[in-house]
Amino acid sequence: MICLLILPLCAYADDDSPLEPQPSATGEGSPDEPQPSATGEGSPVNNSNSSGDSADKKEKKFELGFLNINLAFTNDFLTLADIFQETIVLDIDRFSNGFRVNLNASIVPVYLNINLGGWGIGFAVNVEALGIFNLSGKMLTFSDAIDDKSDVSGALFASVEVNSYFNIQKFKIKVKPSLFYTIAYFKPDISYTFDPESGNILKLDYDVQVYTAFPLEDTGNMFDINVLPTPGIDISLGVEYAISKEFDVGLELINIPIIPSVLKNYMQFSGIIGGDEPMDLLGDGMDSLFSSFNNVNSEPSYGIGNQETRRPFRLSTWVNWRVLGTPFLTLTPMIGFSINELYTEVFSMEFGANVCLNLSDTLLITAGTNYIDRLWRNSVDFAVNLKVFEFNIGLDMRSYDFIKSWTGGGIGINFGFMVGF
Repeated sequence: MICLLILPLCAYADDDSPLEPQPSATGEGSPDEPQPSATGEGSPVNNSNSSGDSADKKEKKFELGFLNINLAFTNDFLTLADIFQETIVLDIDRFSNGFRVNLNASIVPVYLNINLGGWGIGFAVNVEALGIFNLSGKMLTFSDAIDDKSDVSGALFASVEVNSYFNIQKFKIKVKPSLFYTIAYFKPDISYTFDPESGNILKLDYDVQVYTAFPLEDTGNMFDINVLPTPGIDISLGVEYAISKEFDVGLELINIPIIPSVLKNYMQFSGIIGGDEPMDLLGDGMDSLFSSFNNVNSEPSYGIGNQETRRPFRLSTWVNWRVLGTPFLTLTPMIGFSINELYTEVFSMEFGANVCLNLSDTLLITAGTNYIDRLWRNSVDFAVNLKVFEFNIGLDMRSYDFIKSWTGGGIGINFGFMVGF
């Protein structure tokens, strides 16, 4: 019954959220291309290892890309093999491990780059979203717990970014300031308590605030400057160093927060099911518990607040190893961490490795296994360079669990298109 109560709240998290960059048609994700997004997915024009410049391929002086899209869905309950069975069997015992769903989406409608040898500049428009729906296993199975939290949250961002780079001897420096608006933000406080030792105290306490850029109730006040969101500013920095013909190293700091974006309009649901008083589970205690469901107020309240929001921050360091001393075969290990305020535990390590096969700068195939934004991802990406036209498409299988990431616990797809000369 608790599941049925909370499940409708997921609708607000479906606006989607974080940042695994994807391969460009150059195969190297040059710093003048759109960089990884806050969702953890990145733009489809990015390299899947976030591994630095495109020194292995001649850069175009002018690049125009559009409709670069990335979509992904992950759950830890059903795999692709389960879905395609004639009869789907749900093992309720697995609810003890919780129920987790992750939704990601990003789109770069347009980006423009100008590369002039030792320096370059460009801009990109980006919309990115993340939805997290992670219910506690203790709550779903009525296990003993005190103030046990569930991760249910979501965010929708829109940004304009200026991408630039310049060379200093063997160093390539990348600077990308961004102006972003948070369109919607959703991070409720949901806590569960079941304490048999204190007389079977059972309580579910929830406070859900959905912040939006515009008022949801008083639409006549939609353009009142006092209720409109204020933009945020963050900056991404990178440095790359060519050690030798075989090795490059690099460091990326993505979405360093400068000024948070502020949302003011909210819609709120709150209530308590159960309470702090002991109950007789074998007597009329359960009737009292179920009657508390009838007292839940399903009507939202509206108000004006001040919710500061920041896009997820990431730091990663990587090494490009050209195994044969040429761009034909490149191995790129990566390690770093992320700080994402949408999660209850904001800190997470990230690591992985990718292999890129470059066939005469015409076809690039990148495959890798990475742990990014708390998900295992096994990806393969194809980038085709037809001189003036370039396009890429990629697929990945992903999951919270390493084994399930190979059996289809989740799936992601990205594609993009660019013209240049």
